[in-house]
Amino acid sequence: MTHARFLVRSSAVVMLFYGLSRLTGFVKLLLMTQWFSIGAAADAFAAAYQFPELLVSMLSGGAVAAAFVPVYTAALVARERASAERLAAAVVTLTAVGMGGVSLAVLCGAPWLTATLLAPGFSPEQQQLTAQLIQVLMVAMFFYAVGSVYANILQAHDHFVTPALGTVLIDLGQILGVWLLARQWGIVSAAWGLVVGAWMILAVQAPALKRLQIRLTWQFREPALANLWQLFWPRLVTIGAVQAADLLIVRLASGLTAGSLSAYFFALLIMASMPRGLFAQAIATVIFPTMARQYNSGDLVTLRQTTTAGLCAALTLVIPAGAGILALGMPAMRFLFPGQALDSASLEMVYALVAILAVRLLADSAVDVLSLVLYARHNTRLPMWASLGWVLSLGLLSLWLVGPLGIYGVAWASSLASAGLAAAYFWVVGISLQGIDGRMLLRTLAQSAGAALLMVAALWLLARAGLADTLFVAAGGLGGAVVYLGVHVVLNRGQLTRWLQQL
Repeated sequence: MTHARFLVRSSAVVMLFYGLSRLTGFVKLLLMTQWFSIGAAADAFAAAYQFPELLVSMLSGGAVAAAFVPVYTAALVARERASAERLAAAVVTLTAVGMGGVSLAVLCGAPWLTATLLAPGFSPEQQQLTAQLIQVLMVAMFFYAVGSVYANILQAHDHFVTPALGTVLIDLGQILGVWLLARQWGIVSAAWGLVVGAWMILAVQAPALKRLQIRLTWQFREPALANLWQLFWPRLVTIGAVQAADLLIVRLASGLTAGSLSAYFFALLIMASMPRGLFAQAIATVIFPTMARQYNSGDLVTLRQTTTAGLCAALTLVIPAGAGILALGMPAMRFLFPGQALDSASLEMVYALVAILAVRLLADSAVDVLSLVLYARHNTRLPMWASLGWVLSLGLLSLWLVGPLGIYGVAWASSLASAGLAAAYFWVVGISLQGIDGRMLLRTLAQSAGAALLMVAALWLLARAGLADTLFVAAGGLGGAVVYLGVHVVLNRGQLTRWLQQL
């Protein structure tokens, strides 16, 4: 099997598991809203989740991936297997020790962090619940941090199935926690479910890791560690800045009407996270090790082709996803939040936030692919400065808009700041580095937008049939996908398939 065909199959497998994770995420969303709706408890969980996520993203996750994968694959390309194994063992050990120490500190300081920094606008009871949730979530994030590093190692060896399965297991753990324990423990059951899910990720990775013989070590004199550190610290600042933006949103929204914060994060999940995770991030996950190898081997022409193909494929898939969610409208909101989970005013709030965040979906999806060009080139400093600019613009826009517009102002600030970040990446990668084929990209955007408009028109006609919500969402989702793909095939004549074959 050629490597290109292998990447196509890997992309399909990763998308399959990411799609399954969106299904499990949907089930999780139903359970969470059924048990906790959007109110004080849901706001406490939304706030508590942001701080542990900040730490795990900085100390492992995306920060380590952007630095580790290029250095590790460089060692593999140079056939320095022993050096690569020592590097991997050192990174795993440092992550476990560092995250373990930070977790202990947060466990002790959670009440102060909540009342002083995270959510000073919450009531004392809500602050106490938030602190308790942070303490439980830090246990989950310790397991998740180590599992993320192991996933990066496996992906560098073109092993994508087990890491992709982890996105499903984390949701399954939370589903089990809420289903079995919500009556006794309330929303804390969701946090303990994440602990179970994170542990399951480590459990399924163990067989593949055993074959690679990656073990803990206390030897940290591997020369490649110095190169990794030079790439790591700017990415550390980048991830920290991005996650800190969510903490800013939590702080601003903690003084708004109860339910505003959880409504914002529900909308972010529906519009900016689920389609992006299913398509853009799945494609980025698969192509990044290949892009790193192409740059390390000096093949810049193929790197440009891979970048263009990945970007075009990602946008071709997220554009109809976002347009479809908007066209399905309030019936989709009632389908996602059935029964009395949310009242009509709350549903309208979530849908309005979803519509605003559509801009962020497109911008973030583009950044997911474009940023890989810089990371593959061992450049983590430019993304750092770009992300700091994004956080600054988000903060200033939020402070300006939250007063007159409330939580909707925060959503507009998020979308506008993300659009600015995407524009900056297009300029750097597309114009300065000449890293993408601009004509192909513009043609893709025009054709995808045209196909999406026809899909929206078809859904508008279907809405006039007066179908029940569930039937309308099912028929609209399937029929809309058929219309979009049909139009796209006619316009592109199989171009999507050729993009995937170029990855």
